Amino acid sequence: MSDPFKGQEDLSDDDDHWRDPHIGETLAPSTRFSNTFDDSSTLVSGRSSRASTAMESFVSVRPSGKPDDYWVLPPHCTITDILGPGRARFKEMMRSTGAYMSYNDTLHQIDLWGDPLCIDKAKHSLNMIANRIAELDVTLLRKTKKWSRPDRELTIEEKRREEKRQQRILEEKKYLGEPTEKLPYYSVYYSPSDAVSINRIVGNNDSYLNQIRIDCKTYIEYDAQNRIFRLYSNDEANIKAASARLRNWHLRCCREPEAGVARLMQQPSANLALKYRKLPPDFVLYDYIPPHREQELRDRSRMFETITTGFEANIAYWNASVEDSLISLNDSQQMRGALSEKAKTLDKRNEEVIQRLLDRGLESIRLKDWDIRMKIRFGTIYLVDYPKKDQMHLTIEEVSDNMFKKKRFKSALAPCMSKSLENLDMLFEYLGTKAQEFSENPKTSFVILAHQYPIAASPADLRKKDVNRGEMWKTRTEVAFTDKGERGLWSTVTQCTDLVDISCFNAEQPYSWDLKVQFARSLPYDDVNAPHEKFSKNLKLSPSGRLIMTPVFDYNPKIVKQKTKWRYSWYDFTIEICQEELWDLNEIKREDKTLPLDFSEFKPNHKQFKISMYKEQWVDRFAENLRLGVGEAPSWTIRDFLGTEEENVHTIVHNAKQFGQILASVVPVYFEQSAASLV
Repeated sequence: MSDPFKGQEDLSDDDDHWRDPHIGETLAPSTRFSNTFDDSSTLVSGRSSRASTAMESFVSVRPSGKPDDYWVLPPHCTITDILGPGRARFKEMMRSTGAYMSYNDTLHQIDLWGDPLCIDKAKHSLNMIANRIAELDVTLLRKTKKWSRPDRELTIEEKRREEKRQQRILEEKKYLGEPTEKLPYYSVYYSPSDAVSINRIVGNNDSYLNQIRIDCKTYIEYDAQNRIFRLYSNDEANIKAASARLRNWHLRCCREPEAGVARLMQQPSANLALKYRKLPPDFVLYDYIPPHREQELRDRSRMFETITTGFEANIAYWNASVEDSLISLNDSQQMRGALSEKAKTLDKRNEEVIQRLLDRGLESIRLKDWDIRMKIRFGTIYLVDYPKKDQMHLTIEEVSDNMFKKKRFKSALAPCMSKSLENLDMLFEYLGTKAQEFSENPKTSFVILAHQYPIAASPADLRKKDVNRGEMWKTRTEVAFTDKGERGLWSTVTQCTDLVDISCFNAEQPYSWDLKVQFARSLPYDDVNAPHEKFSKNLKLSPSGRLIMTPVFDYNPKIVKQKTKWRYSWYDFTIEICQEELWDLNEIKREDKTLPLDFSEFKPNHKQFKISMYKEQWVDRFAENLRLGVGEAPSWTIRDFLGTEEENVHTIVHNAKQFGQILASVVPVYFEQSAASLV
């Protein structure tokens, strides 16, 4: 059977027939992407009993009476370090915090007046400035070990635990050497000569191999001449486990992720034709684009407009003059709008393509300890790089079997379903009766796209301007806050990649859908000096629920998103409605960028509502990958996603189509278009 996804050639392969010969790739959005002090240690602060409990407006005249609070300068800071030359930072800090501030030369402190919330905000800003100064001061680094009281004698229980720990360490160490006696169980694993470098398998100083040795209590030797691993153990189960983990680790190191892209067309119920149209002026693109670049991309992008023909596939007469068409048209050409035989197999062929891409993609990353996500999104498909056929009417076959298969063709699904919450009222009403609402609705989190170095520089390097540390990494930090406003769950990832990107265009309804499998590499979260750790630790929430962000060395945020999500359980899927508010830091003008940035002072540059669906089982399975050790494999297999009666490609496609029909009936199109103009 021929490959249903194999591309076909036509005249549009010539450069002259394409919309823009200079388009190579879709325009990307704008760049995505110690010594610390706190109130309880070096920084001294206090609060008088007369501090008011109600929010008071900021006044520029010093209030009378005792200050409500104070902040003592740490010994390593001068007032110029904290407030800048000529105390220029004073005015901006009072404006942004709402607290009145005055420097007390006698007590070497800053007196504060105002509401407790304003004072806390002011003290937080002062603390962050002092911390940045401390990071640059090499004299604050301790040169000798700190004096401390001698260790107390261990209790009997503590001694027993320490003895067991030492015994365990000795037991583990013996497997890092050679066996001292003949062992009953023996196995061999062969590493092909053309496979990945052996150093990638064993690691620096055998670090990867040692982990398998210790966990499986197995001796492992590598014979470089014969390229084989020899395994010895006292227990058959241990040697089987070690062999399996060695094989898994070898496969993980040598297998690259298999990416796949497919542009599909959902099988329509009747014959139709398509033509290009310009994007409506209020149409929201697939991702945020800086204003100075947005119009350029908008002008050369197109959408499909659907025309009901009432005729079968051969509609070349549409591209001739009306008179010639009427003369040449005979009774044999007048059909009843039935699909051609090839068009009737679209859904079946689409499922074959989806099955193949998901099978290859998921299997290629199954053994990776990465952050993996799989989700279906709904939205509007538009064309980014496409053949130049403005005056032509295209058949179903020309679009699905020809245009969509070309390597140069590029389209994008714009996920914006609404610009206002009111436009989704009927959807919330439907889900309120046909689905089960999650108890935590709505849930808010923040996403920060940034450029950063993965590890912190030394204070000496921070003071130098010519230190070459290479290029910064593009990272994505996601953080949620507890009810008390403290940092909750958070993560930072890099190398965010679309592994499988499948979109399905619906020519009969306003909303199409896409299915993506994405992966990213997690950065370590246990390094307290790492830039992303310091940055996330300093994040706070304002009383209005907006993010307050403090500058950190080696971490340059570019985009900040606030996501408010409503989730519902609909059959076996979770429906997610997301309000996304976005701030472009390049568009925010500030005189002093060393002060904390309160986003409640700035309107979002972009706001949209998005709708997606996924299975909780997908989330649970992929969560196993984050905890994989060397050579370990998750419990899930490809069959769990694609080979059971409950989970397979057909049910995925069926549910996506079904919910797409529901959205078409309850969510009005937010941009201007006539009833006949669909995606």
